[in-house]
Amino acid sequence: ASGIYHRIQSEMDVTPALQTRLRKELQHILEAPYWHSAIQLLADLDALQCIHKSLSLSPQLWWQIRLVDRWLRRFDQSGQLAHWLVLLEVLISYLDAPYPQAVAENLQLPAESIRRLSTLSTVQANLHQALLPSSPTDTVSSPSSQTPLPPSKIVAHLRVHDLLTLILIGARSDRPLRRIIWQYLTQWSQIKAPLDGNDLKAMGYKPGRQFKVILDQLLAATLDGHIHTREEAKTFLSTTISPD
Repeated sequence: ASGIYHRIQSEMDVTPALQTRLRKELQHILEAPYWHSAIQLLADLDALQCIHKSLSLSPQLWWQIRLVDRWLRRFDQSGQLAHWLVLLEVLISYLDAPYPQAVAENLQLPAESIRRLSTLSTVQANLHQALLPSSPTDTVSSPSSQTPLPPSKIVAHLRVHDLLTLILIGARSDRPLRRIIWQYLTQWSQIKAPLDGNDLKAMGYKPGRQFKVILDQLLAATLDGHIHTREEAKTFLSTTISPD
């Protein structure tokens, strides 16, 4: 059976209509309520090779798929995101570079998916180095072996990335980085400073580029536990930045 899928996959490189048909079939499968068993059946038939000749459903990949599904249901309960597309990205991202970008382009996935898949490994490596600098990327270390960063530093690194990128990296990463991303999504990303822009205006601060600096400093102090109340925030500002 694998020979058939090798031939189909090779024909995809030159047949846009077949690429579109395959993407639609994958969407239909991954949107169906029985998608778990459908993926396993495709794997048993070596049919995942239609996506790429080297793709197979290893225990690690199957674990990543199920974890991403759980995280999607946790963080996108309203179903605003295309879950089928994210699950397809999990399959594609399991391929060695540079195949993820090429496969995504062959399947004519949305530009955002192509961008995410083309940069995912680099973003993951950069986050690992930034958030777990004392731990090599290919080992699973205990959290106690890491040099802890303050929450504000972690948030600064993670908030520039979209939810789907963080979910995919969380599934692909070892436990320490996965825990950090989980804590960010469930806790730190929900924290807000006690004061907002309207409060700053009322205190005499003039709107402008300085506003973002001040608000970022307030948020960082809040995340790191230095301020908890509006009064503490006002005291913090009075000792750091005065209105012009």
